[in-house]
Formats: sequence, structure tokens, C-alpha cells
Amino acid sequence: VILKQGLPYVRCVGESWPLTQERVRYEAEALIQAHAFCPAHVPEVYIYDPTMAVIVMRYLEPPHIILRGGIIEGKVYPRLAEHVGEYLATTLYKSSAFAVGGAGLRRARQAFGQNEDMCELTEQVIFTEPYGKADNNHWTTPQLDDIVSEIQSDAKLKRAINALK
Repeated sequence: VILKQGLPYVRCVGESWPLTQERVRYEAEALIQAHAFCPAHVPEVYIYDPTMAVIVMRYLEPPHIILRGGIIEGKVYPRLAEHVGEYLATTLYKSSAFAVGGAGLRRARQAFGQNEDMCELTEQVIFTEPYGKADNNHWTTPQLDDIVSEIQSDAKLKRAINALK
């Protein structure tokens, strides 16, 4: 087994960026549902402890590694697109109104739509900060300065991103 604990802050930033541990409940519920839909691509959750904000789940032994690390190391995954496509197609369909009906979809939105901390974090980090000046923005200077300037001054891009919020 492996234990995953949600700290009361953004781990890579530190205590200066607090988050509620309630987000771990949403993650546990999402993993449980995704495993039910697509067990070949999602580890099984054995226990979720809300008091400790801990998820106990199946350990994926080597050669499994965290994908981000493998990509950074330059590893090639010839079946990655196939596996991601299968996972997305299966979970998106099985959680859609086509599969669960309108009432089921509304219940799912109610159950997962209250995760305000993560929604706010996503909006800030994905949909706001990259397109303007922000303390969390870092890039290789001067190599990427022109590209960053283009992104941050592109009004059409900003309108499109704003529509996704």
C-alpha cells in the first residue's frame, strides 16, 4: 500500500499558500469513481481517513513510476496516448449524462462542485497568472522573454482563457 496525505498547504510552495485538507476527500472520491470505471488505469483506494487527510491506496510497484519524472528523464511511452485515450474515453463517458442520466449528473456536480479551494487554485495558477505579471511566474531569462511577452500581451488569447474560467 501507499499512503498519500494532503498537507494544509500547497506542498511545492509551502505554508505561505494554505489549502484546506477537505480537497483530499474530493481526490479520494474521484479516484474511487475512476477506478470503478477504469480499473486498468487507476489504482484502488482502500481507505480514506478524513481526520488525517490520508488516502491509502494500492502501491504500483516498479516499473511503474510517476509519469512526470519519466518524461523529464526522456523516457518514451509508446502506449501512453492509447492508455490516456482509453482512460479519458471511459471515465468521461461513464460519468456523462449519457451514462448516468440528468439526475445522476446533477448529483455528481453537487458532490464535486463544492471543491472551492482547488477551483480557486486552478483559476489562479492555470487561468490567470501565466497571462500577466505574477510572483509565481518563472521562466528562463532571456531565452523565453519574447515568448512570455507575446503570451502576456495577447488580448485574443486572454479572452479565450477567460471564457474557460
